[in-house]
Amino acid sequence: MTTPPDKLHLIFERWKASLRNKDRSAECVVSNFDELFDDLSKAGATFEEAYDLLPSAIKVHQPLPGLIRSYWKLQKTRSRRFDLSEKEFAEKWCSGIADDATNSFYNSFPMQGQPTSDGYAAGKISEKEYKLMRQHADQFKPLDLDLLPNTNEDLMTDEEEILRFIKERMR
Repeated sequence: MTTPPDKLHLIFERWKASLRNKDRSAECVVSNFDELFDDLSKAGATFEEAYDLLPSAIKVHQPLPGLIRSYWKLQKTRSRRFDLSEKEFAEKWCSGIADDATNSFYNSFPMQGQPTSDGYAAGKISEKEYKLMRQHADQFKPLDLDLLPNTNEDLMTDEEEILRFIKERMR
């Protein structure tokens, strides 16, 4: 079943416009592409029709050169071990996005002749349920455990302190 190209391009344009309001950080790249390819799949797009949109989708999600340059400078000043040139940094960033987009594409549109897996992605949930769960989880910022207070600092370590504490409570 083929879908009218206009419908597919409308889906693509809607996704492209929605990217302006979405988190485009590294943690959310996969879920952003999953959303596009899931919508194309639901619309009945064929492998070839969706594959034709893949390069455009990758290009739209790529960061602007000014953003790459400023983030590269920031990384360069923050870390002494950061030894990538600006060009290497940009290529690594852009190739990472392209790889994530390609993987997301093949998850939604398996190659013909390749068996589709109706099995389990993780544990006892289906791949579709896993994608939905991942999209929901990607909406939240990652938790930095280093920012949590250390509860062990409040514990008393000296035996005399503990005994004094007990005696005071017993009175």
